[in-house]
Amino acid sequence: MKIRKQSTCFALSILLFLNCMVSVAAAHNTTVEEDTPTFTPTYCWFFFLATETAAQTYQQIIAPSNSAEVTIERKDFSIKNEDGSFSAKIYYDLPHVTGGGTAAETINTALQADFEQYQEPLQNEVAEYLHDKPYPEDTYLYTVTSEATQNGDGVLSIRYETTWFMGGVQNTDHYGMTFDLSTGRKLTIPDLIAVSPDVLLRQLQPRILDKGTNLDSNAAETVAAYTLQELTFYIRDRELWVCIPTYELAGGFAGSFEIPCQVYIAGKSSKQVTSKLLHYLTPESASSWVAMEYEPFSDETRLNYTPEYIIYIVFSDDGTCRVTAGYHESYIFLDDQGRYTLEADGTLLIDLSKDGITMSAKFKAEALNPDVILLTQTSEEGLFFHHKKNHQLVLNKDVFD
Repeated sequence: MKIRKQSTCFALSILLFLNCMVSVAAAHNTTVEEDTPTFTPTYCWFFFLATETAAQTYQQIIAPSNSAEVTIERKDFSIKNEDGSFSAKIYYDLPHVTGGGTAAETINTALQADFEQYQEPLQNEVAEYLHDKPYPEDTYLYTVTSEATQNGDGVLSIRYETTWFMGGVQNTDHYGMTFDLSTGRKLTIPDLIAVSPDVLLRQLQPRILDKGTNLDSNAAETVAAYTLQELTFYIRDRELWVCIPTYELAGGFAGSFEIPCQVYIAGKSSKQVTSKLLHYLTPESASSWVAMEYEPFSDETRLNYTPEYIIYIVFSDDGTCRVTAGYHESYIFLDDQGRYTLEADGTLLIDLSKDGITMSAKFKAEALNPDVILLTQTSEEGLFFHHKKNHQLVLNKDVFD
């Protein structure tokens, strides 16, 4: 974390202020001889100390900044056989936020606490497995690797991958921890995503089911009971990823699930969407922007349709647009023409009209990359009945042959 230049200015301001105060005091002190210095080395030392302390205090207030400097140190407890081969690979990759500041200290305390939880089984449970090892040639595993998947926009997110093998079945799972870089506070999903918790949960539940494989017959009921507070997650490049442990929705052979949710945290340095990017298509092309949406799953949805529907949007360079939406390989429930405007600040307004009925929606448009646009709805109502304020549409370039 880099300290801003304001701290130097702050220190110099204090120094000048104190210098002025001493000069004023000297001018009003009638007992001081005219040739007596008014700014002695003792005073210099005192002023330097006071200024340095003030600068350090200011540094603590402003750190950390929009991003952090993160190092990862491997804590290795591995055990080798006499021939140099591994009897057990036991290690934990411990992240550490460098630099000063109470926020960094708070984050490091949470990271250290997770490491200490990892250490708890080492003396008893792991030691017993190693003592009673039936197949000496096996390499046992008790490892945790970590990576910073989001380090910007004021948010630090760490993704962890754990591996456990002590004979029998090897399990690999994932989890994450996410922090506010301005305070060090550990964040939850509702802290990060500006969508009402109920609406967000209805979006995430069918998405989890759709991305899972070889699910148990009761997986839908399990997912329906999830709350946002129960979901383990991390942020990768501003996108929410949910982690589902092994055995929770499927047999052990399916492993754990890491699910990209196409829901994004707010960006502080979003890239401008231009008209050229928006209508990169030609009127003759069979191309469009495409977004995948997920229906809040119900018995009817699960029985009659796939859980997702697809939205196609074409923005023409003459200001007209067309929005088509329908269930995958099923029926179309929206196919309307309209107009759009893109303002200089990235505000996108879409007006659709059909059979005398007009639908309007306003969005904040930002380019996640040259092929993906994120639309965050800023109007109370959207193009679809269940789209409310802060709903997000992720548009991808889509070209058909």
